[in-house]
Amino acid sequence: MGTKSGIANILVDSLDRAIALGYSAKVDCHSCAVIGGVHENAVRVGIGVDSPRVLEIKEPGASNPIGITQTNLGGGASMELMTTDGGGELATRVRIGGGFNFTQSQFYFGPKGEETVRLNIRGRSDSTTQVDLITPSNSKPVFHRYFYSNNLQGGAIGLDTKDQLIKLIYGGNFANSVKGISINSSGYVAINHEVPEEVLDVKGTTKISGNLDIANHEDSTSIVIGKDAGIASDFSVPRSNTFLGVSAGMNHDSGAQNTAIGKGAMKSFQSGLNNTALGYQAMLDVNSGNENTAIGADALKSNVGGNGNTAIGFRAIAAQDTGDYQTAVGFFANVTGGCTNTTSIGNNSFCSGDNTIRLGNSAITSI
Repeated sequence: MGTKSGIANILVDSLDRAIALGYSAKVDCHSCAVIGGVHENAVRVGIGVDSPRVLEIKEPGASNPIGITQTNLGGGASMELMTTDGGGELATRVRIGGGFNFTQSQFYFGPKGEETVRLNIRGRSDSTTQVDLITPSNSKPVFHRYFYSNNLQGGAIGLDTKDQLIKLIYGGNFANSVKGISINSSGYVAINHEVPEEVLDVKGTTKISGNLDIANHEDSTSIVIGKDAGIASDFSVPRSNTFLGVSAGMNHDSGAQNTAIGKGAMKSFQSGLNNTALGYQAMLDVNSGNENTAIGADALKSNVGGNGNTAIGFRAIAAQDTGDYQTAVGFFANVTGGCTNTTSIGNNSFCSGDNTIRLGNSAITSI
């Protein structure tokens, strides 16, 4: 089949089911149909369209045609695939193109010029890939992913709706990230790993240059750092408490101006003023009292409700559960329970009565 100004050819006599239609059309394969020639002899096909581009079809009453078009894009060329909705109007467009430095696919949803969503996928000659999801109400992407493959490096920024809201990743991808930031649906943030267990969950060494304000959001005068530290505290009013260490001040409720530093320091303490516990389990079992000072592991460990006591040294006044104004300085320096106004100084020094002073232990022979 052909026209008076050209020849349509079937190039091989033995071809089956071969059709050449149009000016300079040539076919050389089985079960093939060719419309028009190539290069300057190429034809454009339109159905319901008076000036088609490559292949276009327009339904009766429709505003825009659908089909396949080809245009110049970035020094290269692009192809568009178009579909209609149930009313015959343009619904989606897919543009696939390439230039000297990149290839790109674009997906448009909605009539041309009135798209509701646009999705861009771009690959560049420098081994990078970029994905953007854009809505008309926001010119910036609501989703963006960037991947850089040179030297086995990678990166991504965007949304992962399965189990994370936002991810910023270096050295991997959404399925197998290496380093980055993840924010889950509860607003918890993970840095350098993917699954945050607290509001801020950091894996690795942290460096901070400048001031770090870690005061409680309700009581700006108090500081609590450590797992289970001060978890029972009432921060509804300013209390000026400082709890630092695992379980430090764990059961503290309504006291004020208290300082506990060390694992289990002042763990059972509930109420009281101006107490200081420094060391592993210092004032561990003390539940109340005022103006007590304990420095050293297990120092003043068991005193309950005492006031004005000072214990300095490993297990100083560790075994006594009552007493006021006791002072003990030294390794195992101690006081008999219930005594008041005592002073024990030295290794294993021991006071056994009120208003007494003991210097050294029983092995001391001279002063």
